[in-house]
Amino acid sequence: MVDGLRALLDCNGRVLPVSVEHATLCAEYEDGSRATTEVGVDQEQAEGRRIARISLDPEPNVHQAVSEAIRSFDVVIANDAEPAVEVLARYAVEQKDILPVGDIPDGCQLVTGHFWQGQIARHARRRLAYAVWSVLAQRLLH
Repeated sequence: MVDGLRALLDCNGRVLPVSVEHATLCAEYEDGSRATTEVGVDQEQAEGRRIARISLDPEPNVHQAVSEAIRSFDVVIANDAEPAVEVLARYAVEQKDILPVGDIPDGCQLVTGHFWQGQIARHARRRLAYAVWSVLAQRLLH
């Protein structure tokens, strides 16, 4: 379906898996203890353990098509809204924080919007869809 839509709209976009290998999330905490799986890592963080190192086991290889796409990505859509103070406080207890957008390659368009929704880290689907369609419409009209 994604490829059909891509062809219909004459877009370059693709949906790709970062890796096709199965890997397990692993965390090592400051006290030397370890946890595996997303649920296990979250549980340890909820109990107050601070992560010293996080990894995947086995370390997966990035799919070649993804690596090439990242080096050539022309639009980045990012959230610029901050959640409520009480939501940030709850995440801080779990040693979680909002990540900055980071460096955007030259020639890459940055589209920002208020995509945070609710009391947990979830995107506002309609707002995000509107942003994606806005980018597509802008490109189709030029």
